[in-house]
Amino acid sequence: MNEAALIARLAAELGVALQAQRATLATAESCTGGGIGYAVTQVAGSSAWFERGFITYSNQAKEQLLDVPAALIAAHGAVSEAVARAMALGALARSGAQLAVSVTGIAGPGGGSRAKPVGTVCLGFARTAPDGAPQVTMVTRHFAGDRAAVRTQSIIAALQGLLDLLQIKVDAAASGDCSTHGTNVGTFAAPRRSRRSAPYAASRRTPTGSRR
Repeated sequence: MNEAALIARLAAELGVALQAQRATLATAESCTGGGIGYAVTQVAGSSAWFERGFITYSNQAKEQLLDVPAALIAAHGAVSEAVARAMALGALARSGAQLAVSVTGIAGPGGGSRAKPVGTVCLGFARTAPDGAPQVTMVTRHFAGDRAAVRTQSIIAALQGLLDLLQIKVDAAASGDCSTHGTNVGTFAAPRRSRRSAPYAASRRTPTGSRR
C-alpha cells in the first residue's frame, strides 16, 4: 500500500472511530502545514467529526491562536515535546472538540542542528476525559527522507496516533506499518510506537509531565 492510500485508509478509519464514540477532532499543525486537516477532510462526511484545524506555522501564530507561552518556546524551542503538548491543549481549549493532535517539526532541508536534526518531529495527542480534564501525551519521531517525505510521514504518524488514542485496532497487514492496539474503549492510551522499519526511524515517547 502506497503512502497516499495508507493516509486515505487511516483517515477513513479515524472518521468511523470518532463517529462511533460521538467525538470530534481538532488539529494544530506547524510543519505539516494543514496536511492532516486536508487528509481528514478528503473523507466524505468529515464535517460530522472534524471540528477545526489550526495552521500555526510561526511562533507568533502558536502564541496567538493556541496560547502557547512565548517563554515556553524560548526555553524549549518550537520543535519540542513541551510545545507540542501546549499546542494540543490549546487546540482542545480553542475548539469544541474532544480530541486534538498537534505536530511541530523540522522538515528540512535546512533548520536542523546536532540536537534536533532534520526529520525531528514532535507530536501531541490530547483528549478530554470523562471528568472534563484534558489528558495529553507526546512523542518524538525521527523521519528519514526529503522535506516531502518528512511531512508525509508526520501526517501518517498523527493519524496512527489518533487511532491509538481511540484504541482502535487497524489491520497492520492491510495498512502497512500501522501498529495500533485495542483495549477498552473510553480510556486514554498513549500512542504506540510502530516497529522499526523503513522509512520510519526510532521514536521516543515521553508521558505528560516529563521533561526532555
